Amino acid sequence: MLISLVILAVAVLILPRSNQSIGADELDPRATSRSEAGLRTVPPLANRPLISPDGGYVGSAACRECHTHEHATWHSSYHRKMAQVVTPDAVVGDFNDVQLELDGSSYHLFRRGDEFWFEMDDPAWHGPAKDAPRVQKQLVQSTGSHHLQAYWYSTGRGRELDLMPFAYRTAEQRWISNEDVFLKPARAKMMDHSTAAWNQMCIRCHATGARPRLLEQGQIDTQVAELGISCEACHGPGESHVSLDLDVADQLDDLMILHPKDVSPQRASQVCGQCHGMHVFRSYEAYEQWRVDGYPFRPGEKLGSTRLHVCMANMQEPMMQATFRQDPGLWSHHFWSDGLIRVGGREFTAMIESPCYKQVADERAISCLSCHQMHQSRTDPRETKDWADDQLAPGMRTNQACTQCHRDYEDDRKLVAHTHHGAESSGSRCLNCHMPFTTYGLLKATRNHAITSPDVKMSVAVGRPNACNGCHLDKTLQWTSDFLRDWYGIDPPGIGVDEQSVAASVLLALKGDAGQRALVAWSMGWPAARAASGSDWMVPHLGQLMTDNYSAVRFIAHRSLRRREGVEDFGYDFVAPAEVRDRAVNRLVAAWIARPGGEGSPAPAEVLLRREGMSNPDLYQRLLSQRDDKPIYLNE
Repeated sequence: MLISLVILAVAVLILPRSNQSIGADELDPRATSRSEAGLRTVPPLANRPLISPDGGYVGSAACRECHTHEHATWHSSYHRKMAQVVTPDAVVGDFNDVQLELDGSSYHLFRRGDEFWFEMDDPAWHGPAKDAPRVQKQLVQSTGSHHLQAYWYSTGRGRELDLMPFAYRTAEQRWISNEDVFLKPARAKMMDHSTAAWNQMCIRCHATGARPRLLEQGQIDTQVAELGISCEACHGPGESHVSLDLDVADQLDDLMILHPKDVSPQRASQVCGQCHGMHVFRSYEAYEQWRVDGYPFRPGEKLGSTRLHVCMANMQEPMMQATFRQDPGLWSHHFWSDGLIRVGGREFTAMIESPCYKQVADERAISCLSCHQMHQSRTDPRETKDWADDQLAPGMRTNQACTQCHRDYEDDRKLVAHTHHGAESSGSRCLNCHMPFTTYGLLKATRNHAITSPDVKMSVAVGRPNACNGCHLDKTLQWTSDFLRDWYGIDPPGIGVDEQSVAASVLLALKGDAGQRALVAWSMGWPAARAASGSDWMVPHLGQLMTDNYSAVRFIAHRSLRRREGVEDFGYDFVAPAEVRDRAVNRLVAAWIARPGGEGSPAPAEVLLRREGMSNPDLYQRLLSQRDDKPIYLNE
């Protein structure tokens, strides 16, 4: 299908190694994998993608002897762990005789020694649901481990995998249905997880040296050099490099391997962009080649040679047109209407729209490596887990990320003159104004990597929150427009009556689409926004979002509410039946109204609240009735 031409990119990863690569072990079907904890028997090879280095790949274990520190830091990264063979060392989910329910069906998760299994109604059954036989499936491969982990089982058709219906959320330590993990209408599918989803889609960014081998007559013989993102995903196949004579290698200019820092910022970023970007194939021939042999791209090459970047500028390209004819919703599932990416995992797609990337000389252009480091430096004082969270270099959460180039703002006086906020204020953090949280992924907001400036005109035309109102949640678009005019000479756009009188966050919470509501719900839990806006007034609005039709919005709103000190347990669960959720929210709001004296200053009129509840119920209901209810699929 043509829809398979679309490259849906996210972060990527691999499995623990010791002195020998599991890739090499698996070449012998009788072999076992060696892990840090000792010998583990791996599941049979025929029922999952085969780890088999080919095409010049040698596996990450070959890098360890000479590059001990780099290998160790990679081994501690989440890139390593995104795709793994299911073993006790890899699994983070609870399989201790767990019973789960979904849509009237029951699921049983359990272990058999070092194996992980689940039982369900036979998905191939076509008779009455009550008569469906029960089947047990061994889980053979996992995806993720940072925020959540999903699990795959063999369909019995070659090396094809299917997805277990539940994923494990690490922060909450609970199982969540895959239907509730993503932002989409209830029980609606964004992509078909029933037929070779991993082999056709996930493999594109969750494996190194991937060869889908989607053969004739539906045969699937998927093979990879390694599961997850390993050394060779960024440095290229290492066979020639590891075969160099060590006595003369340090005298050579070309060590037969790529270091991304040795190429232009654009080429270096394209190494990341092969996964953290959104593309289609340039031709049908390129797609057919990929179905068997995988991508021809190797680090250091021009990514655009075989892939077409999805952006406004390329909309008239024939393959782009063909893809959008096949999937008309593709644009709205990933982009704001002005062409800025709105889903996480596509940071390269955002960054290449930035003036810092496009409009400066090569030697000054930013790249992914301007802020991120794939290997924690030896002098980094942070705990490894802190570095691994987003693999930022030391100081890159501060203004140092921007003052590398914009050195004037190292001077606090110039910084304050530019930001009109105190030097230590969150309003003087460059990232908060120029990389606001306007993309969405994995049940949270993430920073926009396009590097923009606050823009009320954009908020009015597109609906994307601007940086000012993303922090000052109690303020209107008119308020922001006035300050941008006075401080920076930006002409104000035409603004409607509601935008003049009602806080921008409240308008989005009531009228916005599901993606906008998710961003607002997240922002109400962001410490910087709570400090700037106060938080007492947020409680009823979070309660309203906890009744949302989208489970992801409910989850985020409840998490933001729990970050408020003193909030009681009202018996709320975001996946409970609607009537149970509504009763819990009613108890929440009643307790808020009855709170002794409230907290801090009275709520500003712009948030439509007063001490005893809604200050203008008619306006509140009118705005709520104007909610954008079009189906939203944010395809992370």
